[in-house]
Order: sequence, then structure tokens, then C-alpha cells
Amino acid sequence: MIANSQHLPPDIMAKLCLYLIFVFSFLLILFYGYIIVLQLKKYMNERKQKDGELELFKAIPSFIHFRRRIDHFIVLKNGDGRLNWTFDIEKNTENPISYMNIPILCEHLRGEMNPSVKSIIIEKLMVNNDVYDVTYLPQFIRYPFNENISSCRPTEIGCIRTPVNLPKGKSKASIKFTLLLKNVFSEAEIKEFVVVDIPYITEKLTVVVTHESDSCKIIPVYNNGHLIDAYSDHNLNIDMDEVAEQNKNIKSSNGTIVWKTGLPKLGYSYQINFQVKSGGE
Repeated sequence: MIANSQHLPPDIMAKLCLYLIFVFSFLLILFYGYIIVLQLKKYMNERKQKDGELELFKAIPSFIHFRRRIDHFIVLKNGDGRLNWTFDIEKNTENPISYMNIPILCEHLRGEMNPSVKSIIIEKLMVNNDVYDVTYLPQFIRYPFNENISSCRPTEIGCIRTPVNLPKGKSKASIKFTLLLKNVFSEAEIKEFVVVDIPYITEKLTVVVTHESDSCKIIPVYNNGHLIDAYSDHNLNIDMDEVAEQNKNIKSSNGTIVWKTGLPKLGYSYQINFQVKSGGE
């Protein structure tokens, strides 16, 4: 047969070669298909094991709430700001939760994302009195809807993936941040503001705005007679009923603004406008 195969007609030889190529390709496809199936099974098994944790991570606002939250904004002389952030959190599930995402925004003068220039710097993080090293993750920049309004600057939106270390059987944790916000109050002598977002159900909220110098005072700037504005979304749709309600809870005295409230609306943004006056003015 081998000797005779040397005398096969060319068309038969061509068909035989095509057949061998087809068989080899088919076997190769089966082999790689088998490898892919094994990898898919491995991936599905790993995914199944982590599925509970992934679902918790996606739905953490439903599984964690803030029993108490304090935002203390300190206006610095150089136009920066310092935010002392305190959260007493509690989970509403028996499942363990290792991390939570805390969103944060910072208005700045840059027009595009530049990783080498940081708008938000985490100076310190403590969880249950233990110090952690975490990273702020910038996500995107939200530009003003009306670029002709000179008072509106781009806003950088990001989040801090924060360890909460809540295993099964443990439901409460205390988180304390110290953040440096670069250039966020660069126009404080004219008009500035702080924004407080509510991404989690919050039982008690306290917001304080002060200046680092005793000789400078934080003076509220009224917007149509209001000390605080309430926006139901990032399109700046104002909720006048909520504005009226929260203006009952905000006070200004001795160069400091203090807002204390219970159960601010989930998903809302609250804005407090102010101006810095030196003691000699």
C-alpha cells in the first residue's frame, strides 16, 4: 500500500491531504474545546463560591447603614480643605462583609483626569482604632452643564474601598478618615460650598464647617433665603420641601456652621454655601 500510494492520481492525493487536514483540525478543536470546558468549570466553581460575597458587594447600601456620621470640613488658609470623616456603621445581614465603597467628590481646577496630580489625599484611616493604608480611586470627572457659568468647576468623582472587617457574628464598626482636599476652597473669600452626598441610609448626620484660624470666620451665604439646598439627583433638581425641612436644622454662630439632622434622604446631595471673613473685616 505504501509503495502503491506513490502512484496515486494527483486528485486522490489532494483529497487525502484535505481529509488528513480536516481530521487533524477536528482533533485540535476537540482538544482546545476540552481545555476551555475545564477552564469554564473551574471559573464557575470559583464564581459560585464567591457569589454571595459579590452580591453583597453590589448591594452593600442595602446591607450596611450609618448609625452616626460626622463630616467636619476645615477650611485651610492656602485654599485646601481638610475633612475629618467619622462613620459608625452597622450591617443588616449575618453574612460577612470585608469592604465597603465610600464615594467622595471634590471640585477642582483641572480640566481632565491626571493621576500624577491628586485632588484627594487620604492622610489617615482608622477602623476600630486600627490604622489602615488605603487608596482613593478616581473614577471620572463631571463637567458643569453650563460651561458659561464661571462659578462652576469640574468635579472629580471617586471612591475609597474601605475595610470594615465585619465577620459573621460582628455587626458594628467605627471608621475615621482624615482627608486633604486640594484647592477645594480656593475662592472661599468670595464664595464656596460643601456638598454632602447620602449614599447610605444614615440615622444621624452632623456637618460642621470651620476655619483653621481662630481669626477667620465661616459666614453663611444664603441662596434665595436658604442656608442649605437639597438636590434629588446630580442634574441639580432641587427638592423645595426637603430644603424647607433641613433649613430648620442648620445653624450659624461664632464663625461656624453646624447642620444636624436625622435620616437625610438616600441618594440626595446637600449643599451649604459659605464665605470666609477675617477677624479684621
